Amino acid sequence: MKKLINKIKTSLKKLFKKRNFKYGSAAILMVVITLGCFWFVTKILSNFNLQYDVTASKQYSLSPQTVKIIKELKEELRITAIVKKGMGYDRYMGELLKDVQKQNSKVKVKIIDLDFDRAAAAAYKVNDYNVTVVEMGDKRKDIFEKDVVSGYESNREFKGEQAIVNAVLSVSEAKKKIIYFTEGHKEKNIDDVQNVAGYGFLKQLLLNDNYEVKSLNLLKEGKIPADCTVLVVGGPQFSFSGKEVDLVSSYLDNGGKAILLFDPFVATGFDNMLMNWGLKANNDFIIDPKYYLNMVVRSDPGAPIPEWQAHQITAPLISNKIPVFFPGSRSISDMGRKPGRSYSKEKLMTTSSISWGETNLESLRVQPGPKKEDRDFSGPLALGWAVAEYSKEPKGENQETREMKFVLIGDSDFAVNAPAGIGGLQGNLDLFVNSINWLIDEGGKISIRPKIIEMRSLQSLTSTQWTIMFLMTIIVTPLIVIAGGVLVFLKRRKK
Repeated sequence: MKKLINKIKTSLKKLFKKRNFKYGSAAILMVVITLGCFWFVTKILSNFNLQYDVTASKQYSLSPQTVKIIKELKEELRITAIVKKGMGYDRYMGELLKDVQKQNSKVKVKIIDLDFDRAAAAAYKVNDYNVTVVEMGDKRKDIFEKDVVSGYESNREFKGEQAIVNAVLSVSEAKKKIIYFTEGHKEKNIDDVQNVAGYGFLKQLLLNDNYEVKSLNLLKEGKIPADCTVLVVGGPQFSFSGKEVDLVSSYLDNGGKAILLFDPFVATGFDNMLMNWGLKANNDFIIDPKYYLNMVVRSDPGAPIPEWQAHQITAPLISNKIPVFFPGSRSISDMGRKPGRSYSKEKLMTTSSISWGETNLESLRVQPGPKKEDRDFSGPLALGWAVAEYSKEPKGENQETREMKFVLIGDSDFAVNAPAGIGGLQGNLDLFVNSINWLIDEGGKISIRPKIIEMRSLQSLTSTQWTIMFLMTIIVTPLIVIAGGVLVFLKRRKK
């Protein structure tokens, strides 16, 4: 036995002294150390949100609005996606939820494959594929696939981020904010989803954004409800009475928020009230040859596409180059500052320099338009304004400072079912929703555009791109490898 042990020791000594063993052991040790370093660095970096989105549409990047909303969450948010693996939806939603989870440790994400874990899905009372459940406390909001993906297979829109944010706001807000639309003056009907001129599509969008929408007849009610978050006067076709205007004026003076949409050639009754802020809704119809659009009939004089002015409402539309057009609009003039009031007023959009405001409808039938010297209002003309003023509302012995805000636009048709909804021009609705969110200081809710899911394939490559790809993969890369091998061979041969 002793001889055997000595023999083994001798063999091991010889093995350790061999050159191949030394180099081999060193190589193995280096591999182990390298892998260990990679593992350690990966564990450290996993605690940081380090990534770079190289997709053309940045479809894996969260908007600043989303990041802000998620980071400000104080309670635990639970998001459960119930999917079918391999359908595409699970990948897009899964990546989105990973990014959301990285923003706040209070966000808990779970992905359930309905085909393999029906019991877990049943606990959420979900039996369909691709449903995302958002929960906070005892509040719950379900997001369905139709709310997330729309369009054709080759050009789909992914609205997952928008849907998730709205669901988070829905379950985290203490109470819903109520938007009242006035009625009784042939305003746009908020329940009409069938006809072109209804506001039904707009109402549904506001409901999806967690607002409550109601109608308000000022003559019947005799007051503006205390729970009114925003008052909307949406395209009245005849004048408000003096009593109704006084109610709206008093509401604004006490820190109220409103959107006023006034169509051309309609006496609204609000002229004196608007003069309190040095604004005047002109009795004209805007013609803008630069943006001539035959939207209705062949002789249609054209619908202005505005030139945006810098403001929080218009910023997303400017940065994303989103067009909005107004089927028929009137201009809003700045009459200077009203003495005794401290307020700000900013233009939201204007027409081109070659536009004008026409006061004679009969002349619209003749094309081209009247000579410049015959025009009543020459461009550029303001289409909309945002006004803000601090006011004081008595509350017992204390005085609470509140900010009055209103948005005034010389058109109400831009937000109807078509073109804004049925026609598919989302920018028109973005303008309205952005205005609502600015009024109530919810900049985080200002419209998040859907990402385009681009279906890229090799078939879309040009002949030049095919040639470059062939040269790099079939010729250049193998030549580099061969050249490297030859250099190593020659170097060893010299030794």
